[in-house]
Amino acid sequence: MTLPVPEIWTRAPGTYRRLHRVDVYSKATVVLRDLQPGAWSIEGIPCDSDAAADLEAGGGIIVWYGDGDDREVLMSGRVEHVEEVETFDGDVFSCSHSATGVDDLAYVTDRLAHPVPATLNFATAATKTYDGVGETILKALVDDNLGSSAHSSRVLANFATATDSARGDNVRDEIRLDPLADLVVAWCIRAGILPRVRAIEGTLTFDVYEGVDRSAELVFAVTRSNVTTVRRTERSPELNFVWVGGGGEGTARTFVSDQDAASQARWQYRREGFRDRRDTTDATVLAESAAEELDAKAAARAVLVVPLDTDRLRYGTHYALGDLVTARTRNGEKVVQQIREVTISMTPDEVAAWERDVLAGK
Repeated sequence: MTLPVPEIWTRAPGTYRRLHRVDVYSKATVVLRDLQPGAWSIEGIPCDSDAAADLEAGGGIIVWYGDGDDREVLMSGRVEHVEEVETFDGDVFSCSHSATGVDDLAYVTDRLAHPVPATLNFATAATKTYDGVGETILKALVDDNLGSSAHSSRVLANFATATDSARGDNVRDEIRLDPLADLVVAWCIRAGILPRVRAIEGTLTFDVYEGVDRSAELVFAVTRSNVTTVRRTERSPELNFVWVGGGGEGTARTFVSDQDAASQARWQYRREGFRDRRDTTDATVLAESAAEELDAKAAARAVLVVPLDTDRLRYGTHYALGDLVTARTRNGEKVVQQIREVTISMTPDEVAAWERDVLAGK
């Protein structure tokens, strides 16, 4: 069975509907990430092509992979950088167009979380509290800052949040101009969900999803002949003890602390840090802020695998970004964790390489 090459299409500015297939280029790379916006690049597009004309400021792409019932949108994203190179060599003139960009989740992570999103009047309230099921409050946060609940000056045209299915654990937080990039990551980790924005019938749609546990049946290992490379890395913690300072002044200020004792024992040191949350005295929020800081800067083990994509082990059919899988190293160590990042390098004729990052966490 010949596996398909992902299809790359340009899309119309503002309406996000597909325009032209990008079928002539020298190389393309798509990077999918589970919690943060992915990235993409396309090189060697003829300057006189429809694709080159589309891939300018305001443009974007939609990438499909698979066929039949398995066909799905891998990524949709906007243009952020354009380069054209004209050359003349003797009697030969040539012009090459290249474009790079980010996944559409960037439209969300570009924003700050306003404490009074409807009016933008800071005198009304110092902070805004979100408390509830992870998916529910995350969609409310996004809607408040660029969706239908946002102030008219901040509404993103042709943007929507998908219907709430109330997935994930409860989260509570107080916000005041916090980057949505940080909140999306922290809340999704705490809730056990993953964010996604895709162009669907002309609308950028924000939704969340949950990975599937495939760790028992899906094991990447050289000894199983389903990968060409397995690379294991381990990084020490950036910190493993943290104080969080809440509201108040001087000796009246509220402080909480938390630590990763297992990390301290393994690496044989204690590295301390501080997070400023003077915007709140809520004990739950302060405790969760400490946990977020430890999670964000924890030690990490990672296994990168370069799999052989076949009809029996195919991305998008048998597993996907966010799924729980197993990677096994030469010494028998099993890393069971979500697929955190997928990199696809391709030409119009073939997929040159698939890479998966499987993070083992702390």
